[in-house]
Amino acid sequence: MTTAAATDHAERPQPTRGHPTHNWHSPALDGVRAVAVLMVVLFHARVPGLDWGFLGVDLFFVLSGFLITDGLLRAHLGGTGASLVTFWARRIRRLLPASALVIAAVLIWASTVAPAYRRETLGGDAWWTALYLGNWRFIETSSYFDQQAVPSPLLHMWSLGVEEQFYLVWPLAVAGVWAAVGRRNPRLARATLLVVTAAVAAVSAAMLLRYGRWHLYDRAYMGTDTKVFEPMAGALLAVAVAQDRGATWARRAAPPLGWVAVVALALLTPWLAGPKGASTLYYHGGALAFVGLCAVLVTTLALARVPLLSSALSWAAPVYLGRISYGIYLWHWPVTLILADEGSRSPVRTATILTSSTLLASISYHLVEKPLRARRLGPRWRPGRVLLAGLATTAGLALAASVVGGTPTSSAVNSVVTLPGSRGAEATLVLGDSVPHRLLPELSDAAERRGLTLFSATAGGCSPLGVVNKVSPSDKRGGPCQDDLPDRVGEALVAHRPGTVIWWSRYETADSIHQGRLLTPEQPEFWAAQQRQLQLRVSQLTQGGATLVFVATDRPGVGISSRCTPQTCNPFLRRMVEEDHYRARWNGILRATAAASTRVRVVDIDDVYCRDDATPCDDRNGTGVTVRSDGTHFSDPQMRVKVADAVIDRALASRRD
Repeated sequence: MTTAAATDHAERPQPTRGHPTHNWHSPALDGVRAVAVLMVVLFHARVPGLDWGFLGVDLFFVLSGFLITDGLLRAHLGGTGASLVTFWARRIRRLLPASALVIAAVLIWASTVAPAYRRETLGGDAWWTALYLGNWRFIETSSYFDQQAVPSPLLHMWSLGVEEQFYLVWPLAVAGVWAAVGRRNPRLARATLLVVTAAVAAVSAAMLLRYGRWHLYDRAYMGTDTKVFEPMAGALLAVAVAQDRGATWARRAAPPLGWVAVVALALLTPWLAGPKGASTLYYHGGALAFVGLCAVLVTTLALARVPLLSSALSWAAPVYLGRISYGIYLWHWPVTLILADEGSRSPVRTATILTSSTLLASISYHLVEKPLRARRLGPRWRPGRVLLAGLATTAGLALAASVVGGTPTSSAVNSVVTLPGSRGAEATLVLGDSVPHRLLPELSDAAERRGLTLFSATAGGCSPLGVVNKVSPSDKRGGPCQDDLPDRVGEALVAHRPGTVIWWSRYETADSIHQGRLLTPEQPEFWAAQQRQLQLRVSQLTQGGATLVFVATDRPGVGISSRCTPQTCNPFLRRMVEEDHYRARWNGILRATAAASTRVRVVDIDDVYCRDDATPCDDRNGTGVTVRSDGTHFSDPQMRVKVADAVIDRALASRRD
């Protein structure tokens, strides 16, 4: 979310003959930035009634597309052309210093203070974020709305990836159109751009709707191809009002249109929010309507004064907040995570997040961003050198992230440089699905109290077997389980050389794809294929001398009824409830494997929280509250600690047997 950086007063081309004189210095646009960033900050602070605050990102994207496109058109219409090197150098000067500060701060924290199990994740997040490809990283590893574990402090920077990819490609497209027809016929060039912009926006919007129908909401929300329709909507109106007639009509209609857009947005936004973020309506056309209205609002504020609205947005406070909104956005999410335990909806916590983020952003703006933007580096720093400096900074961040771990280059880098305490008998590696993944903070604390260092290669929805799981006929999420997870496990084994590997999962009884065939537990071939895959993984995990400890797949609890009713139930969850003999069969395979190897152990864990032998088991605590509210994931704080202690203790005890 970088539209605070879309244009700067010192960089804006001046009005040219034949091109509409937009109100480039309209302070109301800074006010729009302030509103957008406050929406996002308050949404992440979980302020009641602001479940729709995530829409501030959409507003930023629209504003960015409008301003960037208008600036490019001004340069081309002025006859000077828009130097791509100069354009990209300005983006680097404006955006990279502040984002590099945040990434560097996260890397320092990851290598010195953060729990060891988070290093690879944080290193990978920083690596992809530094390359402005973070959105694709987080689509595969995280969920923006439905966070299953401690979220990444860089998760919010997915939007920078979308924005920078737009900044890279769109100026090339505009320059290409202008080189082809613009010099001879500017009017034809503008018409061509109008068609191209509309076509790209339409294709992108169609892809959003498609992924929404498939319920791949993170892919729909964070994908560049599904999100680019938002800056393109702003670009479309920028091209439209570049026509003299379009600008004249827009100026006349701006005052009433601005208020129509505001009222329509106020009526629409509550319907676009759900309990965990975007509602289903957002992915089925609501986002398109919201973005279209935002584009109208931005255009009216840029071209004319909207009574009362322009004045309110032009007050000194919102204007200043708008100018530092980029920094506020960058810093607010790490600050929010630091204050995560200070009362999830405390007014004091919200005020602290706002104050701290604004203070950090103000310091960054005045000491880092503004001096560099004002060209105080000297005349020798021409655009080409700025571009090289930006590439060098990015390379430096990527190298630092590789030292922390979890990047495509970490294996090579870690053969030369490793962080202290990353290897040896005290290193313990945890593999498994979302149950141990969500329990990692407590598992890490338990391991540390026993002199161990915990690392993780867990992945929600995946078995460490490294095969594609299908929990329902429409499930399209299994690819990373086969494509990415085995590589992560292999890299962790090389990097840490653990003395103990803990395997805790329940997806081994899910339908799986082997050699292109979908196999189910009803088929004998399923069990033969699973056992072959198990033997491969056992050999891989123990060949370095580690002891492999399987946590026998535990029974679901009574809370599973919240997700599996007689009317509606995922097929895999129904199997867990009604076909428990598959779980018992898999555990029997694990015990047979342990009996045949001196380096494999099996421990049970559900006796810690199950009070009977039934399936689902009675896992209520002394006060009658289920310790796993959804039947599988631990929700009771005291039980989380108790289970983590039991897992580590039993794993250590099994090694001594």
